[in-house]
Amino acid sequence: MAWLSVEIEVDGSTFTGWAKSNSQCDFVMGFSSALEVGSYFKVGGKSYIAESVINVANRNEELLISGKEVTNVKPKARGDEPKTGRKDLERKDNSGRDHKN
Repeated sequence: MAWLSVEIEVDGSTFTGWAKSNSQCDFVMGFSSALEVGSYFKVGGKSYIAESVINVANRNEELLISGKEVTNVKPKARGDEPKTGRKDLERKDNSGRDHKN
């Protein structure tokens, strides 16, 4: 079993890490990446979701990651929802006066 040097992208930041040569889903990377179970990351143009993340020897130095390749990664929603302003309108009765509940 050999480990291959790879670049792992997490939330737009790239980290140097290692990939197990006989497995396409086992990786080791630095603790500073703050990767968690359920996080998405990329290696070699492929997208993965972290199924398990282990802090090796509880030293806060390396993370052992077992991931699953995903093919349909939906992009994160950007910006706020459109604001129509209709729900912020005050209710007025037919005379044009404010309606009190």
